[in-house]
Amino acid sequence: MKLQRKLFLLLKFKIGIPENGHSLMNVLLYTRKKGILQTRRPDRVMMKDDQVVVVDFKFGKENPKYNKQVKGYMQLLTKMGYKNITSICNHFSN
Repeated sequence: MKLQRKLFLLLKFKIGIPENGHSLMNVLLYTRKKGILQTRRPDRVMMKDDQVVVVDFKFGKENPKYNKQVKGYMQLLTKMGYKNITSICNHFSN
């Protein structure tokens, strides 16, 4: 099965496409680090009512820095005023 098809099935059945919600791809989150404007880009952000789900896909070997990266996305969304935030970090090995 091609990787693109696997990703679609994962999004549709494991993560779930929100009914009456929003599924946003390539969302840019802005932050300042040492006075310099920087952007962060999770693979997908899904919103429904007061719930926010951050989704990030990783390929290759698992690495602890990936979880730190996703937590950073969640912290930025918290600073933006969102409260009920969860995350999903999916690893695909070659």
